[in-house]
Amino acid sequence: MAEYQLKYTTTNAHFRAYAAAVPWRLSRAKKNHLGSKVFRVGLGITIGMLLLLVFITFDQACKDSVSPCWLDPTSTINGAIIAFAVFCLANVGLQRSQLHKMVSNDGAFLGPTKLTANYDRLEVFSEHVRATYDWEAFDRIDQEDTILILWIDKGVGVFIPRSCFTDTVNEAEFVAFCKDQIDRATTRKNNVVRFT
Repeated sequence: MAEYQLKYTTTNAHFRAYAAAVPWRLSRAKKNHLGSKVFRVGLGITIGMLLLLVFITFDQACKDSVSPCWLDPTSTINGAIIAFAVFCLANVGLQRSQLHKMVSNDGAFLGPTKLTANYDRLEVFSEHVRATYDWEAFDRIDQEDTILILWIDKGVGVFIPRSCFTDTVNEAEFVAFCKDQIDRATTRKNNVVRFT
């Protein structure tokens, strides 16, 4: 098919699915200002918890022992694992909480949307938004549970509810079309001669 035209309504549920995917995408990005702040906060919490666990373990070991106090390695390893798990959850949770604040129910971002994709570009139209993207703007397409995400740059993307497709074959054809256009655009970008 030379052109795809999709009509759908984006909702808060779709945005939440998109917001859940962004932290994982950002965590793979090399430069991430929000992630670096969250990382520092999470690392501080992790170090604080680890030091607290070490102190409690060391204090308990000294009370129960008549010999010189040595730190129990098993408790320290368990404490480190728990602290790391809390750090990872805090990192993702803080990023997700920031993303949920970005849209409102009556804003311009959610609502009825029309998307047109052809060999040259992808266009998105809604009541207050009109956006045209060349395929060179996209990095990849990912399939989440309820949405498709066409990623632009490191943490921004166009998300499309999967419910707008008539069946899985139609969706698979659209995904294959997008992947093909992104691959062709990537090849064109890589073949451009750059003057330095």
